[in-house]
Amino acid sequence: EFRRVLFRSYNTNTSNDRSAIVLDGASFVTIDSFNIDVSQGAYGWGIYFTNQASDIIISNCNINTSETATTNTHVGIVANNSMTTLPTSGNIASNISILNNSINGGFYGIYFNGNTTNATQNNNNKIIGNEVTNFYSYGIYSQYQSTGLTVNKNNISRPTRTSLSTGTNGG
Repeated sequence: EFRRVLFRSYNTNTSNDRSAIVLDGASFVTIDSFNIDVSQGAYGWGIYFTNQASDIIISNCNINTSETATTNTHVGIVANNSMTTLPTSGNIASNISILNNSINGGFYGIYFNGNTTNATQNNNNKIIGNEVTNFYSYGIYSQYQSTGLTVNKNNISRPTRTSLSTGTNGG
C-alpha cells in the first residue's frame, strides 16, 4: 500500500495545499534538524500528519509560520483528518514524538486532533521539550487522543505577539 511522505519548497496561496511536509499514512520516519519556513504564503502548515501516520519522530527542527495569523491558516505542526478544515476527526496519528523543536507563530503552535467516535485510535503521542512562541490562540492544542498522550517540559510563550485571541492559552 502506498504511503506518502512529501517534502516541498513552500510559499502557497492554495488552501488545499498548505503544508511544507505531508506525512500521509507514513510510518517509521525521522525528521531531524530541518529549518521549515511557511510564513510567507496565505496558508502555511509546517508539518502535517494524517491517515494513520505512525512511529514518526520530529526533532530539533525550527518551524516558522506567520506571526500575524489570526485564523488556522497557519499552524506549526498539525495532526488532522483534513488539510483544509480544523477540526476533522479520524484515525490520524499514533506514536508520534515531537521533541525539542522551536515553533514560532501560527494560530496554533502544535495542533493534534483525534477521533470523536473511536477511543482506541490516536495513541501514545508525545510533545516534549519544545519551545512554542508567538502563536495567536493556543501554543499546544490536543483533543480526542485516546491513551498515552504526553505533553511535558515545553516552553510556551508569546514574547513579541501583540494581538490576542480571547481564548489565548498556553496549551
